[in-house]
Amino acid sequence: MTASASTTPVAPLLPESPSGQFLAELLHSHPYLVPAAAEQQLETLAEAREAASNQELPNTVGNELILYK
Repeated sequence: MTASASTTPVAPLLPESPSGQFLAELLHSHPYLVPAAAEQQLETLAEAREAASNQELPNTVGNELILYK
């Protein structure tokens, strides 16, 4: 492995998502806060994903009524 290969960044240089931009800025300004902030961002994303999946579920009562008719 050459020295240049070990210094090549693996991740994107500029995060595109608001969460990524926030964490990148926090990494530069207050690196000790990154683990807690990342955990909070993941919880927020999980809640948003769960809320979106709950909205996509069909109304079972309505479907049962249609099948019954």
